[in-house]
Amino acid sequence: MKSAYTPNQILVRLFSIAAILTATILVPLSASFSAEPVSSASTSLPADFTSGVTAFKGRRFEEAKQIFLALESQHPDDPTLLLNLGLIAQKEKQLGAAMGLWRKGLASHPSNDSLLNAVDWIRPKLPKAEIARRIDLWEQWRGSLFGRVSPLATITLSALFLFAAGAYLLRWWGARRRAYAEESALPAAPLTGIVMSLLFVFLFLVSGAIFIDRLDLRGTIIVEKTEVRSAPEASATPLFEAFEGMEVIVREARSVDDANWRRVTYPGGGTGWIRGHEVFTAKDPSIQAFKAPGVQP
Repeated sequence: MKSAYTPNQILVRLFSIAAILTATILVPLSASFSAEPVSSASTSLPADFTSGVTAFKGRRFEEAKQIFLALESQHPDDPTLLLNLGLIAQKEKQLGAAMGLWRKGLASHPSNDSLLNAVDWIRPKLPKAEIARRIDLWEQWRGSLFGRVSPLATITLSALFLFAAGAYLLRWWGARRRAYAEESALPAAPLTGIVMSLLFVFLFLVSGAIFIDRLDLRGTIIVEKTEVRSAPEASATPLFEAFEGMEVIVREARSVDDANWRRVTYPGGGTGWIRGHEVFTAKDPSIQAFKAPGVQP
């Protein structure tokens, strides 16, 4: 019976299956998020951390903030500290700062369940999560895969699939040679080896995409609203508005007349200049998220 699919269609379907399997393995499932600080029982941080958690639960947010910031200076990019600092920002109604702190944690720990769930939990609470933009396939893949998995995990899995695919295909090739020598029936196509090969190719491409994505410095708007201008000066023409919690790509920084400016791109949208303190990046000190106008220092 003739197959209903061409060889190319079969390969596309197998590659799609491989992509779905890989995403299922690598991307953690979303879970409910509790806006409560992570307790000392789940972290190896110093005893001062417990004092910070106690202060948080007692609604002494400023005290908890200072404790966590001091600890974070000793343990940079610790996901537990950044999670709790983001919770403090959320309690202080600074949703952009909270989002920025959690995204900073994800920059170093992209598959951290608590941080991923925190970002997904707060996104619907933003007053304006996004503005009009063209559909960007790269950003769609980044949101569902590239930005949510560890490059170490993709490299490790790709090596395992390469080894498995090689073993299956070599065994099939040996069986094929024996069949020719003995003039017997040829072995069936090595579908398992093909799927393993496609998984390897897919993971290899994902690893490359993650590396390319990490070259961009991303930031989060931490003020309620800002105008993105055509030049790094207050009198320049406004191009579009960016809102609290939106993610942008930071292209460059410049100091003009003692004022710091950053050139940013809204993914799928425009590019322009905003004040440096209006965006918080993964490379900024965590205290800077609390230093924007209207945020308690």
